[in-house]
Amino acid sequence: MDNHLLRDPGKSDHVYSALKRLVTNGRFRPGEKLGIRKLADDLGVSTTPVREGLIRLALEEFILTFPSEGFFTKPFDVEEAKADLELVFMIEKYGIEANIAHFTLDGLRNPLNEISGDPGNDISKLVLFLEQLTRRLSGLSGNEKATRVADRTNERLHYIRLVELERPANRHEILTSTGQLIEQLLKRCSDEAVALLHHALERQVRCLPEIVNEANGRALKASPQVA
Repeated sequence: MDNHLLRDPGKSDHVYSALKRLVTNGRFRPGEKLGIRKLADDLGVSTTPVREGLIRLALEEFILTFPSEGFFTKPFDVEEAKADLELVFMIEKYGIEANIAHFTLDGLRNPLNEISGDPGNDISKLVLFLEQLTRRLSGLSGNEKATRVADRTNERLHYIRLVELERPANRHEILTSTGQLIEQLLKRCSDEAVALLHHALERQVRCLPEIVNEANGRALKASPQVA
């Protein structure tokens, strides 16, 4: 595990963020027990911020915890991912219908015209942009709690999106539909934008069983942690 994940090992928030990045990027095996001492040693910190970080992750449903047993990673689950996708859609829809007139791409680097045939860094840029776009749409509602929920849900879906976008056919369709969505948002056509979002949701749900299976298969190849 890379110690550079921590910019400031003395702060619990940075430990929490480092742990969350590891969990959401499939760096642990599904159902693996997360040893507090081992994680603390790997990150170069005491056990206290690690325990606090794991408690936060469990409360936010990134991992599981069982009394007297400890903390465990969660396998990627089709129904849970479907619920997360539907929740994001509802928040985005509300934001668009509430305040599409204030939508802007200002401050967002749109990579849609830069994506090449090389799936490497392009995929990471695209996932980041899609997550930022969701945050921008949820923010249109003016409801900070809804935005926080959308952010957290995006983080839970992060690895599934990475796996999905590595498939050329999926990537092409997502690039196309996202470009169309942005066009309708900038035209202030809320009904058309929501319809595009709903179509994208339906496509994602259809693909979920295969994508989730692949995501779990990749995570199983991660080196098991020694507790």
